[in-house]
Amino acid sequence: LLEAFEKQLMGLEAGDKFDFTLKPEEAYGEVSDAYILELEKELFKNEEGEFHSDVVFEGNAVPMLDNQGNQLVGIVEKITDDTVTMDFNHPLAGQTLHFIGSVLEARPATEEDRQRLTAQFSGQVGGCCDGDDHEGGCSCCSGCH
Repeated sequence: LLEAFEKQLMGLEAGDKFDFTLKPEEAYGEVSDAYILELEKELFKNEEGEFHSDVVFEGNAVPMLDNQGNQLVGIVEKITDDTVTMDFNHPLAGQTLHFIGSVLEARPATEEDRQRLTAQFSGQVGGCCDGDDHEGGCSCCSGCH
């Protein structure tokens, strides 16, 4: 969970209501141009040299790997004859988030809860290539799945 979200819920008990807002800097950050990359179209071709147009089309979320094997999801913004522009910002980057609800149950996390969350979120990072500088393109992101 987002640290600021957790802080808002700390101390609440079953039946308590909440209503709070998180600014982008407290949540998923501002949209960063560093995470909008122009990639070679070759990265999105199969062994036969055919472009994966069934997966890589404007507006679609495409799972990819960085050069360290971390899974990333990029949104296809534009396709040209030679390149694919992808946005690796979190989908909620730049957004102010408003939460309204109530606590149904409150209990300490069990070891099973921790293991399940660790397995669910392992390998995810904030952006392509762990924030490396991508001026002039990015050769580290590859693998159209």
